[in-house]
Amino acid sequence: MRTSILSLMTWRYTVCFIAVALGAPAGCAWSRKAALDVVDPELRAKGEPLARTESKGSGVRLGSYEVSAPNLAREEAGTEGLLPATSAPRPVVQHRLDLDLSATTTGRAWAVECVTQRRQPASMDYAAALDENRDEIAFQCTLVGSDSGQSLDWAFRAEAELSHNFAARLSRPGIDRQLSVEVVVWVERFGRIQRHLPIPVVQVRDGKTTVAAMVLDEPEQAWVSRTVEPEIAEVAMSAMFAIHYLPLGLR
Repeated sequence: MRTSILSLMTWRYTVCFIAVALGAPAGCAWSRKAALDVVDPELRAKGEPLARTESKGSGVRLGSYEVSAPNLAREEAGTEGLLPATSAPRPVVQHRLDLDLSATTTGRAWAVECVTQRRQPASMDYAAALDENRDEIAFQCTLVGSDSGQSLDWAFRAEAELSHNFAARLSRPGIDRQLSVEVVVWVERFGRIQRHLPIPVVQVRDGKTTVAAMVLDEPEQAWVSRTVEPEIAEVAMSAMFAIHYLPLGLR
């Protein structure tokens, strides 16, 4: 069964809009500000800001990057899954995501395919008592572009528990670049208090430099370094959109 992710995600923006109309804008404004505060300050100050604009089709356009309407399908989880086996098996939910990204500045198109699995934690009652999402997730994504007949094959994979921030290495065979996709769902306050972010943030780093970031909310908002190579920028945008649309339970 296929689902329109864009339709499912729009409800969050609608809820915030209704709250503002009823005179309660503070919560929505705080959530957005908290997410913006997480984004690398140098990237926000010097990078290229990308705001959502009207798309020609049913997808999303951010600056010079356009993403087709993503396809999400739930499928039966195999016995050899992404999540490690447990002594007491727990139900696993598996989805497959497909989307295409096009970069108008270079004319390159990228095909993104991801498989993700999610299951409840072993300590489900404990997580419920704390009112925390401790689900276990795992996903792997391939990002394939073409440049003058040459195939550009990138991939990243992660396994995590949603009670922590997590990261995945983004790599391409034969390219020695330390790219990482970092997903922030928790922030530290006063040096010790962990607070959940209502709106998560994903950032892509090249070594110690943040080359791209996205606020995972509607309307989408992102930044890309003005000095990074086009291929790296496109790969970063593809990876961030994949995280945005995967049903990981981040929100």
